[in-house]
Amino acid sequence: IYRTLLMPDAVYFQFKLFACVRSVGHSFRFFRMGFGDEIPWPESVRPYVVPNAPETFVYIPDFIDAYTEADLLRNIYSVPECCWQRLGNRRLQIWGGTPHVKGMIAEEIPKWLHSLMDRVSDLGVFGPYRANHVLINEYKPGQGIMPHHDGSLYYPVVTTVNLGGHSVLDFYNPIKGEQSAALSDRYVGSALLMPRSLNLVSNLLYTHYLHGIEERKSDVFSTDAAGDSATTPVSNLSEEENVEEERDLKKRILNFQSSPLPQSLTRETRVSVTIRYVPNTRKVDLRRFFGQSILSSGR
Repeated sequence: IYRTLLMPDAVYFQFKLFACVRSVGHSFRFFRMGFGDEIPWPESVRPYVVPNAPETFVYIPDFIDAYTEADLLRNIYSVPECCWQRLGNRRLQIWGGTPHVKGMIAEEIPKWLHSLMDRVSDLGVFGPYRANHVLINEYKPGQGIMPHHDGSLYYPVVTTVNLGGHSVLDFYNPIKGEQSAALSDRYVGSALLMPRSLNLVSNLLYTHYLHGIEERKSDVFSTDAAGDSATTPVSNLSEEENVEEERDLKKRILNFQSSPLPQSLTRETRVSVTIRYVPNTRKVDLRRFFGQSILSSGR
């Protein structure tokens, strides 16, 4: 299993470990998130599995309605400024706790997120478990995130509800040995994420392939001779040495190959609500800090 740590400078380190997850009946099951492992999908999501994407990508358009989207955005932007964490290329909110190899200390999640978490959990994508962690990212036009793994501290299923603007999620092979490290040589395909949709990443797409969002302000789409939907990047804001490489990279939109694409889309502020299950959690025993007598007295 690979655990991935995201550092402030967006450098990723990977190392091997094993995770043990409690399952139904108080027995234990080991998730060896190897390159061949698969998770069985419930009937509710099978129709939305993208067949030509690496295993496994699920895309559900219009998972929520416009009213729910507006209500979520209102609540997200109503939280105090101190609830936002700022990174170099985006800002985010973390609800439920900070995952850690020794166990995530469970923290309260706002009630306005509960119904969305329940709706995702009710799909059965976390098996017998319920979502207990939410990561909210805000991407302004021109912002993105470098290709990365999400790591093994989570149950190996990542679900994201997309709010506001659209985005394009790109998939890449990892760097192997002396093979080329250029993104154009490792590129696999992309998914167009429209507002109010839900996307899910698991299996090899979670453990093996990397995913990221390119920093650009708009996407121009075209159709090649084979009829595959594609996008040509414009207004790329990557570092200078990567600009030419990315401009030459025509992307395959895996989840819209049977549907017409607009000629172009201008990126607007997008908010992603990533809902996950963290298996290893723990609670803080306040008696260690305050003593049983103080807690019992109610002081």
